[in-house]
Amino acid sequence: MSLLVALVLQPLFAAAPPPELPRLLVQEFTVRGVDAALAEAITDGIGAEVDHRGYFRSLTSKDVQTILGVERQKQLLGCSPEASTCLTELAGALGAPYVLSGTLSRIGPSLQLSMQMLDVSKSMVVARSIRIARDVDTLRQLLPWALAEATATPAPPRPSKVPGLAFIGAGSAAAAVGLALGAQALIQEQQYQHDLATGQRTPGLLERPSFYQQKGDELALQKSLGLAAICAGAAAIGVGIYLLPSGPGSGEVSVAMQWTGSGVAFTGSFR
Repeated sequence: MSLLVALVLQPLFAAAPPPELPRLLVQEFTVRGVDAALAEAITDGIGAEVDHRGYFRSLTSKDVQTILGVERQKQLLGCSPEASTCLTELAGALGAPYVLSGTLSRIGPSLQLSMQMLDVSKSMVVARSIRIARDVDTLRQLLPWALAEATATPAPPRPSKVPGLAFIGAGSAAAAVGLALGAQALIQEQQYQHDLATGQRTPGLLERPSFYQQKGDELALQKSLGLAAICAGAAAIGVGIYLLPSGPGSGEVSVAMQWTGSGVAFTGSFR
């Protein structure tokens, strides 16, 4: 009896299949002053990013050629004088309710990527985005945020600055301690030298020679420890700056060491 009940209830508790993602037709981007191969690479990258984000199922121009065939694609692309009607028929044939199109242009030394997503059934633009980058690598890094804005989907999480800032903070503290140790050792060393110079002119003021030998060894060790702390702090600051995210959505950090009248000061800015 229990086996029969289990067999009856098992379909009720079976995991429901995940809902099918809506298709997004990624058209080949229009190029202005940019190599067509670059535009094709950007289009493929956008298609891969669409699939990676998991809000749509992408269809690129290569997929269209595979599904429809070149001749059928030409017929659909020339289906009517109205571009919106043509897109409606093409997207309808592919089962894609949304179409993503855009333009890749060169503006002086920079690249501009503009994208817009069209709701085919309503013949209206859902969202747009524009990004300007100084080179191709930076433009690729901007794709997740540009695509999120163009498709009206949540933006990816911002890169964390915590590890980098932790290293910078620890390195700054270590360097400050090293500078303090070194400065204190130098001040004491100058004081002992002054005492030695004064004692040579005024007998009876000097300590035993072993005292100054011991203090000299201690000060040498203190200066070595201070120098080691400064080097370790500088290395940690360098690691922290390296770990700070440099892509979109990240801040910029600037750390500088300045000599002042009474010592050394670290200055920095975070944006």
